[in-house]
Amino acid sequence: TGRRYYLEYTLIEGENCDEEHAKALVTLLKGKPCHVNLIRLNEVKERSLKATSDKEAYRFLGYLEKGGLSATLRRQIGVDIGGTKIAVVKGEENGNIYKKIRFENPGSKDECISRILSAIAELGAADAVGISCGGPLDSDKGIIMSPPNLPDWDNVPLADMITDALGIPCKVRNDADACALAEWQFGAGKGTKNMIFLTFGTGMGAGLILD
Repeated sequence: TGRRYYLEYTLIEGENCDEEHAKALVTLLKGKPCHVNLIRLNEVKERSLKATSDKEAYRFLGYLEKGGLSATLRRQIGVDIGGTKIAVVKGEENGNIYKKIRFENPGSKDECISRILSAIAELGAADAVGISCGGPLDSDKGIIMSPPNLPDWDNVPLADMITDALGIPCKVRNDADACALAEWQFGAGKGTKNMIFLTFGTGMGAGLILD
């Protein structure tokens, strides 16, 4: 039929991420038009079970690839840049968050970018970076254009700087828009057709989801 199927496989430490389980999955799916997306358990929500470590997750991925399956372990970095604090998180496309690093905005643009890169390195390998920041921005070009809460951030090509430093794609979005999209996809706005998200921080903003 030309169709391709996608299977989400949740890894649980000590339960289903050993070579035996990988071989069983290979036997079940080999030869079928199927791609396996590996997801690590969200240990924040499921406290009775333990999330799989990077080492175990990539080992399991290697077992699948060795068996001829198409599989990925996709993880993203999220960065929120505010006037008083910076937050850097590592998570998956389904909203699972593994770890969060938060620190005060040091004030200096260069020091702030340096600390963001250090935090990303501490969180480990990822496929992409998404950055939310107050406007004005040029989201298409990934440029931060003099937000009032970031005094010396004048036309900073942050997306290109992150990509050049890490070798992975990076996008920049208005913080209120990014929060609205996240809340609509994973939070209180899930399932709604129309919603508004309001930000109250060093500055104020709003993001809309319409129809």
